[in-house]
Amino acid sequence: MAVTTSDKLFNREVAKKTINASIGKKLQFKPLMAFDNELKGVAGDTVTIPKYGMIGGAQDVAEGASVDFEAMSQTSDKYTVKQAGKGIEVTRHALQVGGKEVVKNQIIDQLVKAMDIKMEEDFIKALSKATLTFDNSADIISYAGVVNALDLFAEEDYVEKAIIVAPQQVTQLRLDPLFIDKSKYGNDVMMTGEIGMIAGARVISSRHITETGGEYENYVVCLDNKDENGVEVMPAVTAFIASDLDFDEQTEAGTMNVKVTTMKDFLIAITNEAKVLKTNFKAKEGVKKAPTVAPTEETETKTSGDGNKEVTLPAPDIKGKAKWSRVDGYEWEAVKRVWDSLNQEQQVALWKQLKNEVKENLLNDKEMGVKVHNAGLIK
Repeated sequence: MAVTTSDKLFNREVAKKTINASIGKKLQFKPLMAFDNELKGVAGDTVTIPKYGMIGGAQDVAEGASVDFEAMSQTSDKYTVKQAGKGIEVTRHALQVGGKEVVKNQIIDQLVKAMDIKMEEDFIKALSKATLTFDNSADIISYAGVVNALDLFAEEDYVEKAIIVAPQQVTQLRLDPLFIDKSKYGNDVMMTGEIGMIAGARVISSRHITETGGEYENYVVCLDNKDENGVEVMPAVTAFIASDLDFDEQTEAGTMNVKVTTMKDFLIAITNEAKVLKTNFKAKEGVKKAPTVAPTEETETKTSGDGNKEVTLPAPDIKGKAKWSRVDGYEWEAVKRVWDSLNQEQQVALWKQLKNEVKENLLNDKEMGVKVHNAGLIK
């Protein structure tokens, strides 16, 4: 019979209690899902999620007549609970050099983080199965694109939402004039990674959103578990917890290395398809080639050093001024590339003919914003 002695690195029950109490505290998506613990201690590994069809609106009924009866249709999705685990092996030498207490704290911290990361990954996998989808792949993420996607919810009243984006999309959103930075609403954030709001949705930046095939797949989750009439409904996403985390420690014969193992049974699934939306955006904005004209006595061609964009700009006339009739077709990146090659008169003439959206993009660029101010174009 195995006997627990003081030689053990951990007190098993204390370690289990500590880790179980810590898991989920720093889980990024915790505010976006409900937690169901009813499966703990229950036999079986299958979760059945019912879905009910609508019976339609009521109808006029003549006096003395019977109402029409509608059968309530029901379907269901079945999911299997799975176990997730992580193991850490520590050498006897590492314990001696690092100090047992320091190593113990590191092991617990790493195991908690490992389980949180796994739950976050499973949360994103669940969202990827959303049935409500909108194709935004022609453009990078923007206010207009998010609004068009949110219209699929067909809401009559506002329901709070969050959209999960990649860190690389954050700059694209911040350049959108309709993006609201979190500092503008007093940093009243609800979760880690929240950077602001777009189209009424909280924007959550997460490393779990990655580029695939030149696109990002983004997800919108409704946060309210009530419908527009205030009636309780199934939450958008639920984490079904089937067991507390199990903990085991073994000392390997021959090496005296310590092996620590943790296991946990859970399932994360969409439980209300009407509250989860999947949409995709282009990862990077394509560079459009500016319209070109054949060089004449009034034009000259400048090509960027990287050779990726050719920009045709009017050449100065004999008075040192320029005609900028074609500049409306230029992208703001092209203007940025040639700005330093222009004299101040040319910069002023160019600025006057730029479209407002091009000016906004230039001003939102930190480097260009300074140059525009220095040129005296913005007071």
